Amino acid sequence: FALMHYLFASPVTAPAIFLLPLDGLFCLIELAGQIMARPGWRWQEFLRWASLSRILRTLLIWGGVAALVFVTLWPAMWVAPWQTINQVFGISAFYATSGHGSPVFFNGTIYNGNPGAGFYPINFLWRTTPVVMLGILLLIPGFWLTRRIQDRRLRLTALGIASMAFFFMVFMSLGAKKFDRYLLPVFMPMDLLAALGLAMVAQRLLQVRSLAWMRGLTVALLAVAVGVQAWQSLPLFPYYMDYYNPAMGGPAKAPDVMFIGWGEGLDEAARYLNDTVDVKTNTVASWYERGPFSYFYKGLSTPDERIWEADYSVLYRHQWQRELPMRRMLSHFDQLTPEKSIWLNDMEYVRVYNMQEAPPADYMVEWNNALRLVFYENDSGSVYPGMWYDVNLFFLKTAPVDVNYNM
Repeated sequence: FALMHYLFASPVTAPAIFLLPLDGLFCLIELAGQIMARPGWRWQEFLRWASLSRILRTLLIWGGVAALVFVTLWPAMWVAPWQTINQVFGISAFYATSGHGSPVFFNGTIYNGNPGAGFYPINFLWRTTPVVMLGILLLIPGFWLTRRIQDRRLRLTALGIASMAFFFMVFMSLGAKKFDRYLLPVFMPMDLLAALGLAMVAQRLLQVRSLAWMRGLTVALLAVAVGVQAWQSLPLFPYYMDYYNPAMGGPAKAPDVMFIGWGEGLDEAARYLNDTVDVKTNTVASWYERGPFSYFYKGLSTPDERIWEADYSVLYRHQWQRELPMRRMLSHFDQLTPEKSIWLNDMEYVRVYNMQEAPPADYMVEWNNALRLVFYENDSGSVYPGMWYDVNLFFLKTAPVDVNYNM
């Protein structure tokens, strides 16, 4: 259990807050295992100081390690600790109740807010592997087949791992803002459970002494399980987030269900433009213009709101899924031929357009051949009477303006 504390202590992320009550649950399971393993145990032993002190000592060790990692690996805690903590809790509370600020794509539908309780279970199935699914399915028969050689600690460890994965998924489902990356702490415990299921079945097979070749077959099967895991992941280097479970449909079906893309491929688009255009004079409008794209592009990058002022435009996969920043604009680009497309794991991630050759969209409005309304954005979700409603309008000056226009 102490090892699990260190493995699952990821305190530099807001979802790790939910690991705190789970750590208390682990301690209760550990306490119950120690007391109930003794013959003639009584319920009063749960309240004795000798029993509680061991659990408190474990909590203090875990808390100390978590605090050390939290401060050491997050430089913001070095200069403004209280402001940083307040911001983490404030933002977490806001997103937990109101959801993500822009639409989210899930299971073929665009959600303005909470995508529902099925989000994380379905995301787990898409992000796990067939080997892990098989191992988890073998867990119960594995316990039954090896019941005579199990000890209490093994069962308690499996219970603690399963409880961590289950309750963390439940806790995360309570929040309105949901992304698959928030589920990361679940995958390691589920992998451990799958490994336990495979190992127990293998152990049972090794006990069949009447078959001399069974030992070699068992070792070969475990080696195949490890090999399949590596074979599914290593070819995706360096974009491991592009993996989608082939048992669920793989990359062919994932775009119909999953939110695709966390910046992968934008680096390749930037390298392409670095090699083909004059970066000193060409401006590129891009989704994720700060970070995944601008880090690699050697010229000036701007957000998509200024797409009609840029020399090139880079559109990203989940923009098509979420219809961002504007459905009309994406429909216009669907009629154009991209200069370059970036494909990863048989999925199109990025399209690069030459805006110097792109015709104006038919939805644009122009006044006096000088001012052109090229883009607008508004709040997502429903509106109601009496609500303050913001609309941002983006104009492009196409010729000298000698008249004062008022709106």
